[in-house]
Amino acid sequence: MAGNPKKTILQSRCINSKNKKEFYQLSQMLKGLTYLAVDEDFWERLSDFSFQLFRKGITVPLTDTYIALLCIENQASLLHRDRHFDMIAQKTKLICSKSA
Repeated sequence: MAGNPKKTILQSRCINSKNKKEFYQLSQMLKGLTYLAVDEDFWERLSDFSFQLFRKGITVPLTDTYIALLCIENQASLLHRDRHFDMIAQKTKLICSKSA
């Protein structure tokens, strides 16, 4: 993932907003989150995780695998509106809930 992964993920989450007001609200909410750091070895683990998902028949965007692995490694649950995370959770230790 080129550039700053934090910004890439924020952009991918905000771009799906229904309108400018929702985009602004989501942007403001995301500013209040704590961001989890990754070490250099994370990228190798991410590559392996993506490969394991693919072998299980799950093909999802890299940003989703990044978020899922980060949550798994930090034992963080994920609140989402993206069916890809449900797919990942069915085959991994990802704990997630769908938001309304």
